Parts: sequence; C-alpha cells; structure tokens
Amino acid sequence: MNTRESSRQVSEADSKVRQLALEHCQRQFAESDAWYIELVKHLALINSAGLAGVCAIYASDSRSARVFAGYPSALYFVAGLICAVLVMSITSASMQRRAAAMLERVQQLDRGEITSRDVLAQLENGLSELSLTRWLGLAAFAAFALGAWPFLRAAIE
Repeated sequence: MNTRESSRQVSEADSKVRQLALEHCQRQFAESDAWYIELVKHLALINSAGLAGVCAIYASDSRSARVFAGYPSALYFVAGLICAVLVMSITSASMQRRAAAMLERVQQLDRGEITSRDVLAQLENGLSELSLTRWLGLAAFAAFALGAWPFLRAAIE
C-alpha cells in the first residue's frame, strides 16, 4: 500500500470517527433533556404528593393530624424535592459538559490537533457529578420513604 492509499484510509477512518463522535454529542444532549423531564415526573412528583398529603392531614381536625403531628414527614418530603431538583440540575449540566467536550474533540480532529483514537478516549468531563447524582437520587427516594413511613406503618397496623 502506498502513502496516498494509507492517507486516504486514515482520512476515511477519521471521517467515521467524526461522525460517531457527533452522533454521541447528539445523544448526550438528548439524554440531558430526558433526564430533566424524567426526574421532574418521578422524584419530584412522589415527594410533592407526599408533601400535599401531609399538609392535608395537618390541616384536618382528625385524629390522624394529632397522631402524625410529631413526625417530620413534611421535612422529609421537602428534602426529597430539593434532592430531586439537584439531581435534575447537576445531571443536565453534566450531560451538556460531556457533549461540549466531545464536540471540542471533533473540532480538534478537524484541525488535525488530535487523532481519531484521541476522540474516542474516555470522557472524564462530568463523571464525578454523575456519580454524585446517583447518591442524591437515592437520598430523594430515602427522603420519600422516611416521609411516608408513619403512614405506611399506620396502614399496616
């Protein structure tokens, strides 16, 4: 194989890597939007429903209001909402950073500053934030479970 054929193969490989990298960027931007919507629908919804239920019970004159008055369910549901909002914000921003980093790699490939192998290397941008969101998501669910516990316990007994 001569130099010209070799150069053409590298160029074709770079073109394919570039295409894959751009598709990766599009997926990251789409996932960022999906995370935002899904978390609104799930974690925030269950904690909001719990908070609304607690407020309704506290506002009533029933025996339940007196029984549950000493337990901080509302505080747990608010904490769950805060964790859910943090997860939404951090995940969305992290996915945006990861997509921007991949786009920058594509631009560097176009300028000849890096090779196609460098484009495909592991992205470190946003990984630590994504790890944090897993813990915050668990905390949002735990806050919901703690807030709902006295009501579940009363229903079981």
